[in-house]
Parts: sequence; C-alpha cells; structure tokens
Amino acid sequence: MTNKKKNDKRYQIVKKTKENMQNLGIYRNEFDATIRRYANLRLQYDDVQKSIDAKLKKSEDVSANMYKVLENYQKQLLEMENTLGLTPKGLKALQSKSMEKPKTSRLAEVLRGGI
Repeated sequence: MTNKKKNDKRYQIVKKTKENMQNLGIYRNEFDATIRRYANLRLQYDDVQKSIDAKLKKSEDVSANMYKVLENYQKQLLEMENTLGLTPKGLKALQSKSMEKPKTSRLAEVLRGGI
C-alpha cells in the first residue's frame, strides 16, 4: 500500500473514530493522540490480515508467528477501544467516571458553608 493510500486510510479511521465518540458524547481533545495510535495499530493489523489472506489464497502455509502477531494486535485494539469508550465495557467505564462527583475535603465543605 502506498504512503498516500495509508495516510488516507489513517485519516478515515481517525475521522470515523472521532465521529463515533462524538455520537456517544464522550469525545474530548485529550483523546486525539490515542486515536492516532489506534489508527496506526488498525493499519498494522489490516496489513498482517491481508498478508495472511494472500498466503491462504495461494494455498501457502501461514506461520504460527503471523497468527500470534495478529492475536497480539487484536488484544491491543480491544484494549484501545475500551480506553476510547468504543465498546460497551469501555463506554460504561467512561460514563461512570464522568458521572462521579469530585471528592472534596470536609474542610473545603465547611469553608463553603456546606455543612
């Protein structure tokens, strides 16, 4: 795949990921670096998957190492999707964190007249 095509695909992954997060109401600018890493990892995963598919089409043996790499990418992608809130588990974790009230000390409450 040429660099231009990879950059276009990377851009599309980043754009779609941001859109998904915005639709869920969880996107923040702080996620941009993680989203870019996620896009790069997705491209690497796609390259390995295409390589395996090409070997299988030609009836060639696929090394166990390639499957291990693919499995490792799958685990990393799932972890990043959880971090970004793109899975039910990750979304629940992000929403529960955003719903938490910030903890304040008793002294701060007294000074504000809360007690």
